[in-house]
Amino acid sequence: MATRIQLAQSPEEFAACARQRYRVYTEEMNLYQDSADRQGQQLSDPDDAWSRFYFAEVDGEVVASLRLHWGSDGQFPEEWNDVYRFDSFLPDVAPTKMVVGSRLTVDKAFRGSALPGQLMAHAITECLKGGMDLIFLDCVPHLINFYTRLGWRQYTDNIEDAAVGILVPMCLVLDDREHLARVGSNLLALVEATRAGVVADDWVHRRFPHSSYAEAAQRHGSQSQVFQLLSEGLLPIFQGFTPAQVQQLTDQSNVLECETGALFIRRRTVYRSVFIVLSGTMEVLGNEQVVARIGKGELVGEVSFVLGGMRSADVRASEGGAQVLSLQENVLRKTLESDPALASRFYHNLSRILALRLSGTSQPAREPAA
Repeated sequence: MATRIQLAQSPEEFAACARQRYRVYTEEMNLYQDSADRQGQQLSDPDDAWSRFYFAEVDGEVVASLRLHWGSDGQFPEEWNDVYRFDSFLPDVAPTKMVVGSRLTVDKAFRGSALPGQLMAHAITECLKGGMDLIFLDCVPHLINFYTRLGWRQYTDNIEDAAVGILVPMCLVLDDREHLARVGSNLLALVEATRAGVVADDWVHRRFPHSSYAEAAQRHGSQSQVFQLLSEGLLPIFQGFTPAQVQQLTDQSNVLECETGALFIRRRTVYRSVFIVLSGTMEVLGNEQVVARIGKGELVGEVSFVLGGMRSADVRASEGGAQVLSLQENVLRKTLESDPALASRFYHNLSRILALRLSGTSQPAREPAA
């Protein structure tokens, strides 16, 4: 198997990346249907014009690609500041030292292989050699832990994307070796090999306190809210679970803040994470009309998780916003597959929730929390 990873330079290589992006986003994930070039089977946008495309090619076929925008190549559009809040890093970091990453797409056959990591390592090495300091991205909720393990951190509010729903902005400080070492990031070796002796400036420690408790605080807070809901009998999916079992299923979860009216789930997308409403209310839409309201302690997204299909409806935050706990599909399935007894209880509760919903019963009979 002949593999090649490099920066796209020719029109043919750019076109091959656009075709690969089309296969993943448009054909597989049902995204960007209105903007895709169906005849040419390519997906591109105006921001491609000043981007750097890196791709992985196997036996002559592009199977993964990644787009980067370097601040030294051009000025970031003003609307990007609303997403990434570049201004909050000034004057500590110049825009010419910032990079925005996007459009990481990997063909299904190569997900879980070493290839995506090799592609990302190649692109980040180029950023290190080019003197870049920060790499920004925004991701769907189920990818938060993936990027967190590499060293990215959440630092600002979530945003609403018209195509996919909620997105989470994250930032990687390339020279923050202490943090990369603490999370066990594979990128640490790249930083040490490329920029020997360079250490993070003081502003990094002010912006991102280095403490194991600092990062654990958010996770502990989410679990505290889960246990509070259980004590109130408001979390039927975990009824009958021991505290240790609840912690096992929620340990790698993330809390997401949703502003009033923010689109949280986009209909006919393929992401299948399950969400628990911790506070506030979510609205389920059918033909742009509210057909159901999901309150505190209830689930969102469980149907596509069970059936393995696309999302069946749009979901947005109601008046006053909502706070939601994200249970990532891959983590949830792996945990349940490894513990048959836990899986049996989880699916028993889930089937009960769905049956009560179909019957029109508003409040399930509550079992005592373990």
